[in-house]
Amino acid sequence: MLLTVVAPFSVALWVLTAWLWPNAFICDLMPGYWWLLGGMVLLGVPLAIGSLLAPHQQAVSDKSRNLLRQMLAWLHNPKMGWVLASLVTGAVSGLLMKAAVHKAFVPMSAWYGADWHELSLGVPLTSLVFLAAVTIQIVLTGRTFYGPYREWWARVGRWILILTIVWAVGSSLAIYAPLLLFAPWLLPSSKVGSLVVWLFNSLFKPYIMKSKNGKSSEPAGVNLRLLRWISLGISILGLALYLPIVLELSLASLYGANMKMNEVWIQPFAESPNWVFAHFAILNSVNSVWLIPIFIVILLVCLQLSYRVNLNEFSMNLMYRNRLVRCYLGATHQERDPNSISGPDSGDDLLLSTLRSSQGYSGPLPILNGSLNLVSTRDLAYQVRKAESFPMTPLRCGFDTLTEQSNLERNYALEKIMGHAASISKYAYRPTAKYGNENGGFYLGTAMIISGAAAGPNAGYDSVSSPALLMTFFNLRLGFWAGNPRNNITWTHPGPKVGLAQLLRELFGLTNDNAKYVYLSDGSHFENLGVYELVKRRCKFILACDAGADPEYAFDDLGNAIRKCREDIGVEIELDTTPLIPKSSGTNSDKSGKKQTTQHCVVGTIHYDMVDPEGGKGIFVYLKASLTGDEPADVLNYQTGHTTFPHQSTADQSFTESQFESYRRLGQHVVETLFAGREATAHEGPLISARASDKLHGLSTAELFEDLKEKWPKNVPKEA
Repeated sequence: MLLTVVAPFSVALWVLTAWLWPNAFICDLMPGYWWLLGGMVLLGVPLAIGSLLAPHQQAVSDKSRNLLRQMLAWLHNPKMGWVLASLVTGAVSGLLMKAAVHKAFVPMSAWYGADWHELSLGVPLTSLVFLAAVTIQIVLTGRTFYGPYREWWARVGRWILILTIVWAVGSSLAIYAPLLLFAPWLLPSSKVGSLVVWLFNSLFKPYIMKSKNGKSSEPAGVNLRLLRWISLGISILGLALYLPIVLELSLASLYGANMKMNEVWIQPFAESPNWVFAHFAILNSVNSVWLIPIFIVILLVCLQLSYRVNLNEFSMNLMYRNRLVRCYLGATHQERDPNSISGPDSGDDLLLSTLRSSQGYSGPLPILNGSLNLVSTRDLAYQVRKAESFPMTPLRCGFDTLTEQSNLERNYALEKIMGHAASISKYAYRPTAKYGNENGGFYLGTAMIISGAAAGPNAGYDSVSSPALLMTFFNLRLGFWAGNPRNNITWTHPGPKVGLAQLLRELFGLTNDNAKYVYLSDGSHFENLGVYELVKRRCKFILACDAGADPEYAFDDLGNAIRKCREDIGVEIELDTTPLIPKSSGTNSDKSGKKQTTQHCVVGTIHYDMVDPEGGKGIFVYLKASLTGDEPADVLNYQTGHTTFPHQSTADQSFTESQFESYRRLGQHVVETLFAGREATAHEGPLISARASDKLHGLSTAELFEDLKEKWPKNVPKEA
């Protein structure tokens, strides 16, 4: 539709404006009937032809031999009504265009820089006349204009209106922004102050733009949502204003001296006519004949650069990956031979596919969770979540959409018919040894950075179109572009060969699961605890460690995991989190207001039998970063000076020694308490840790979890 309907209409409107504008004075003198005739020919006749060719029109049949009645029946035919309505619409549109020429085109043609006004204001005005004419036609056709046709025109009109607004706003800002910032009545201090505000906002935007789902804390009395929108508006307005200024400064330095206009242009208190004339004189200094060749050259340079530069490496992704590999994988590399200047060792990283028993690996099977972004999906089930789970294991990498399984065959056939799935497979799991690279597949470091790519333009349920534009512009991108596992051709590619198209998709939030390449980001953009993939695999025993920043103990990550498991998989997780909620008074809070819970963990039940009668039940152990008051003295001391501990913002990536050790020791204490059990009765008050039991040694996994279920029952002793 965009290619065959909207684009030709837009070009036709632009050509009509380009013809009317230089002839505005002559056309304004033409009598009204010429405008009526012109509108009928240019718009009415094409609409009438379309009406005759339109399918599913119900003609009124009259078998009477009376000639008059047959003529009346023919006139009453819906197709005839459409033809008449189209001709009347064309005539009215001609009169509307005459009014636009008389009231707008003629006066603006006398302004300085008339051609630039045509570009920014004339074309949108012609487009609005066309939209008004189409509305008139729909009204005139009345009840014979069936619902499907209304929906079709509504969709076409929507896109034309969007393009009109984008064209008008974008071109107007580019053309008139220098007039605003260099206006004589605008004081120099205001100009400098606006620049300082924009730069300050740009520096602190990463913190301000972090959403609530991203676990940023909201200070008391501060509406972060409103603050984010204000910051967003300042950023977009600043870009729209200052980029044209840079362009105009460049043009002024190139052409201003020759035209003797540079002195006039830079004088802040010059007379208004000279100031406006100088602005458009500088714009007119660019020969319009060279605009198209220059645009083509710039486009070719962009394509060549996007071919030479890997989109995944020309971002923060590679920097972040190198440091994660050096910090965690390099720490266990006993025979490191680091580069004496940069520090990394190529032997620090290893292939993800090698972490399997056939390769000599004897550890647990790692499942690294990523999110496949679906910001531009047609599936209504993903309009809020905007992502789906993308697990990476030593065996397989890929995804599946469980909510679509019942309609998988129908959806796949529809994609084939629409031409969206020429090389698309129904399923989307590929061998890790070849996914992303035919010679070994993903490296572990690559999977790690995908799983931890929290900041990016497309971030699952955190995705917002306007911040995506800004983050792409400033290259604040941690996400990763990989071959689509569903695509039979690109799934072995390490990334897009020409990244410009993918960068534009990232810029405008057009990521989906049918394209040749998919955009992967942090697993928390879909589900942060990693429970979802374990429940899909029917794991009987799950231990989830929640170390996310949750100062209000809202259990957002847990609630999100339980909700998605129920909606997508049909499995209910029964869990009582009451012992993990701090009390505002009594023994669970001291005089300084420190939050303390009665337990660090709770044990629940996974009801696999809800979807499979023979599936049985599983045991779900949930650990929460919390304090009960019996932690080591140094941990409690650290909280004294840092009241948000252990829920400090995850945006803090530079841990001090005391901070790191406090979190490490608290984690050790939580696990020790989990396996040691508890000692308390209904009258003893808060629970205390019991001594570790020797009977845990030698237990099987099933016996161990059954023991935990007995130690941490659902019914918790109440406080005295």
